[in-house]
Amino acid sequence: MKMTKNEHGARALRPLVALLLAMVLAGCDNGMSISEIEAKERASRLYTTAMEDLQAGRTDPAIRGFEQVLVQEPRNYLAHFQLATLLQDIKKDYIGAISHYKSYLLFRPTSDKATIASDRMRVCDTLLGAEYLRKAGGKATEKLSDENAKIAGEAKMLREQVKKLEGQLAQAQAQVDRLNEANGRYRRQLAGLGAEAETGSPRKHLTKNALAELKDMEGERQRRRLRPTDAELLDDDAPPEDRSRIAAELKREKEAMARDEAEDGKAKPAQKAAGTVASTSSMPAVKGKEGQSGGAFDSFWSKEGQQKKSADRPETYVVQQGDTLSKISRRFYGTPAKWRAIREANKAVIPFDGRVSVGMEIRLP
Repeated sequence: MKMTKNEHGARALRPLVALLLAMVLAGCDNGMSISEIEAKERASRLYTTAMEDLQAGRTDPAIRGFEQVLVQEPRNYLAHFQLATLLQDIKKDYIGAISHYKSYLLFRPTSDKATIASDRMRVCDTLLGAEYLRKAGGKATEKLSDENAKIAGEAKMLREQVKKLEGQLAQAQAQVDRLNEANGRYRRQLAGLGAEAETGSPRKHLTKNALAELKDMEGERQRRRLRPTDAELLDDDAPPEDRSRIAAELKREKEAMARDEAEDGKAKPAQKAAGTVASTSSMPAVKGKEGQSGGAFDSFWSKEGQQKKSADRPETYVVQQGDTLSKISRRFYGTPAKWRAIREANKAVIPFDGRVSVGMEIRLP
């Protein structure tokens, strides 16, 4: 069937009419603010009907109503925003919601709802990713489950360890409390003994065990004071590599002292015999403290003899080759037992082990 010239002309004019209509519609929006344009969109009959359904709680009719608005009024971008929120909140259709949010932002980038649309679109992206992960399942889900189980097991083990450590801490605290209590008891007992020693009235209710412990402690203290151990004679500040050397020198010093004491012991009987002979023959008798006569021994230990001996002894001495404290003590005091007194009088120059060096000047107490 052939078309007439008029029909051909009408068909040719249709695209032109549509273009002119679009230009007219676009020209109508020119010069209007966004709020004025959206007010015009809200005034649409189809938009008003869809909003009435939405406000009444009829979500499905509201969704169909906004879709009808977009079919007949594709430039109603406010309908895009309303439809996107319904698809996101009611239908959980995040893909559809993202599509309508993008359409709204494309033509309304500066509206007051643009920020809201952008934030809600990001929420849709997050929820959509979580839904994909949940639907994917398979190995990824199994791996996550295994890791969660492993973490839960480690957390349980740590809780058990913490509980065990708390128990040990409680036991240690109880032991500390018991020791503090015993320490306080012993302190009170010592204080009581000190008070009784001053008054001369011992407490009868002290237990035998406590007295025995105190007696042992006092005996140990006296033993260490009268005869120090090698460790106490060593210099504690010396480096570890010097400890063995100092100990060896201390051992040699003690052996030299022992030999000197042995020689001194051998010489004493002869001196005693000679003193006896002299006292019975030619030496004059000297009155003792009690008025009794004595020999040369009494004269030596008398006050005058001690003053004379101190006057003959120099105040200082320079150490010579081969000297030791015991030899110096025997030389100036007649006995090697005075070596410790010489060391104590020269703490600034003589170390704890009693070593002396050639040229060292020491004071003779």
